[in-house]
Amino acid sequence: MSKEIPNQAPKPGNLKILMLEDYPPDAELVKFELRQAGLEFTADLVETEAEFLKALDSLQPDLILADYKLPHYNGLKALAQVREKQPEIPFIFVSGTMGEEVAIDSLQRGATDYVLKSRLSRLAPAVQRALREAQERLERQQAEAALGKRERDYRLLVKTLPAVVYKGYLDWSVDFVDDKILELTGYQIADFDTRRINWRDLILPEDLAAAKREFVKCMAAGGSFVREYRIRDRQGRVRWIQDRGQIISSPEGQVDHITGVLFDIHEHKMADERAAWQRTILDAINRIFREALVCRTEEELGRTCLTALEELTESKFGLIAELNRTGGLDLLAMTDPGWKLCRLPPGSLPKNLEVGGLVKKVVRERESVLTNAPGSHPDRCGVPEGHPPLTAFLGVPLVHGERALGLIGLANKEGGYTPRDRETAEALAIPFVEALMRHRAEGEVRQSEQKLRVLTSQLLTAQEQERKRISMELHDELGQSLNALKLQMRAIERALGQDQQQQKHECAQLLSYLDEVIDNVRRLSRDLSPAILEDLGLEAALKYLFDGFNQYYDVKYSLELEDLNNLFPPEAQITIYRIFQEVLTNISKHAHATQVKISIGQENDNVTLRVKDNGAGFDVGQALARKAPERGLGLAALDERARMLGGSLQVWSETGKGARITVVIPVSGVTKEWPGC
Repeated sequence: MSKEIPNQAPKPGNLKILMLEDYPPDAELVKFELRQAGLEFTADLVETEAEFLKALDSLQPDLILADYKLPHYNGLKALAQVREKQPEIPFIFVSGTMGEEVAIDSLQRGATDYVLKSRLSRLAPAVQRALREAQERLERQQAEAALGKRERDYRLLVKTLPAVVYKGYLDWSVDFVDDKILELTGYQIADFDTRRINWRDLILPEDLAAAKREFVKCMAAGGSFVREYRIRDRQGRVRWIQDRGQIISSPEGQVDHITGVLFDIHEHKMADERAAWQRTILDAINRIFREALVCRTEEELGRTCLTALEELTESKFGLIAELNRTGGLDLLAMTDPGWKLCRLPPGSLPKNLEVGGLVKKVVRERESVLTNAPGSHPDRCGVPEGHPPLTAFLGVPLVHGERALGLIGLANKEGGYTPRDRETAEALAIPFVEALMRHRAEGEVRQSEQKLRVLTSQLLTAQEQERKRISMELHDELGQSLNALKLQMRAIERALGQDQQQQKHECAQLLSYLDEVIDNVRRLSRDLSPAILEDLGLEAALKYLFDGFNQYYDVKYSLELEDLNNLFPPEAQITIYRIFQEVLTNISKHAHATQVKISIGQENDNVTLRVKDNGAGFDVGQALARKAPERGLGLAALDERARMLGGSLQVWSETGKGARITVVIPVSGVTKEWPGC
């Protein structure tokens, strides 16, 4: 350990000398002798007491050279003042009038040395010796101060260390250096110092063998050891201890003693165990929720929960039961051992069991029940016929909101259940209820979606039928009526004379207008129910649709179309036709596009429909986030029709960058079973 020296000996050239002398020539002789000896220094010459005291404070000299006798001051007084203020400064008398008795007296008063002016050749060696002794004295004082500080620090460390320092021996006897052993064990230091108690007696028997093995192992490995074990204190409480020590051996290699510290790590151990338990519980909860995603029945979900609980609590068997509307218990799940133990045929879960005994206490009072002696419990009521004897029972209630659903029952753990087992069962009961409620809610949602899908299919089918009826009426009735009106108008035109040119011109205009109306009626009839789809197939109907779109709107389009006529049933073909019709309608109304690229092709077992435009685009997320009345039916209709075909819809768009719509339809799924049929 390095020493910190606040006042070191002056280096060459840094020596500061304070000279008390009233005769300057003598002072010059002194300086000359010192320089001749190779000393480099600075010297301040003073004569009076006031000058001397002022220089002593301001100069902080390394050496004082003083005349013994001055006109208004004397060296002995100066020596006394120096020893009072700065006793470590070497003080040498340089005088021509000191006798032997006076010199001895000055040394007794604290002077470092004395040199007669008549023998100045002794001055330089005396100065060097005085400086050397001062340095040695300073280092010795600093070493003693450092040693004292280390001792104080050690005692403070022992006092403040959150551990107990000890000295031990091979026979497990110990000596303690502080009284914290009382707080750790409840025993006094004297109990150990007088050997009334041996440390080995406090260690739990099941931990003692491991502690011995660790000690023997450390003796061979170098002598230091760290071991953890449990002790039982004076009050009977079990505490975890970490023992860190060093084996001290004699020169002959024999164990002399052991020095070490004992740390109370009980709270840390309990926290670690608690954290490990919580991780285990979290893993089990994740397992329940993960399995809940794939469980097809409530029994599968219940068995998943019971399997986790049996593993964590080491139960022989378990069950989950739910209160029914009549107040009886219906078993939701029972583990495999339960079937055999209760002599039940697998798969026949009992229903409407009577609620009584320990089960009744759990369900009615909504409190967990733990008993390792069910036969002597106040709420015992026996077990059903064929049920094995209960050697231990743990039941926790299943609660949802304010309603008691039922219970989880575990039984026959070897050695009995512990409070930690109850915590484990209670911790898993909550996620099981959540998973069960979600499973039921998802089942209801699936049923609702199925009903909605059927209704939607029926609605679209009815819509197609109604469109077809209206299309036929437009074609057969309104179309025929308009054609008859056209023939009559043409007959009137022909009957007019040459002098009725104005009337002929008006008839020609009416005939031209009638042609436009007839064309619009025919187009409307085709849009409502494209006869070309039934007559020539899907490929021809789509080409006709795209040509009509290009004719009525100033949009250039490119088309890549494979043969689709034999891939889908008629009902699916009309749905595909409606998808493209809806897409083109949206482009014409909202996109303001000038180019549209359309591709339809088969990829493996899917048919992919792609439509891309260079129009205005839109924010897809914002469009989907709108409320239903503001959202419109375009995207919703496309998505629903894609779902009816068992396919999927993807929409990409950005404002100012156009839009891309992709519909993927599985061929095999639609061919075998199409929801719209």
